[in-house]
Amino acid sequence: MKIFHIKPEERSPIIILMLMFFCIVGSSITGSSARDTFFLTQFEKSLLPLMFAVVAAFMVGAIIVYNRLASELDLIKVIILSSSFFCLTLVIIRLNLNGIVIPIFYAWTDVIISITIFQFWLLANEIFDARQAKRLFSFIGIGGSIAGISAGYLIRPFVKRYGADDLLIPTIVMIAMIAVFASF
Repeated sequence: MKIFHIKPEERSPIIILMLMFFCIVGSSITGSSARDTFFLTQFEKSLLPLMFAVVAAFMVGAIIVYNRLASELDLIKVIILSSSFFCLTLVIIRLNLNGIVIPIFYAWTDVIISITIFQFWLLANEIFDARQAKRLFSFIGIGGSIAGISAGYLIRPFVKRYGADDLLIPTIVMIAMIAVFASF
């Protein structure tokens, strides 16, 4: 660790943040893959531009609600509560994945991805000062790189074996792990 200029008191937060970022990137890739698969198998691709507008509307609404609720709470509590809420909504969506639920899921996935990434970097900035960030954030980013590589290689065999419907399971598990890592 000395070669990397990581101090002993920084090791634990870096490892936890790397694992947390792994889960964020992994859930974003698996969630986006599931979202695209469900949408494009049920709807015409010509509707995608409309979905971008729906995503923007969902995002505005979600951010307004998020800001009102999050302003009163500690960031760790917000991450735990929002991750739990995201898991609950994804379980409900998975159980009702047809019709209008698919476009809702499409937009909701982008909301989840945006909020979890935003929360993660807020947390990382609370843990490390600017000088530490310059030195350490690249190590934290390794978790996301590993998730991107892993998800890229594992999605196809996973879907082949379990089906696209079950692609939401690893997404939900990784979002739940975000809350667990935040509590540490």
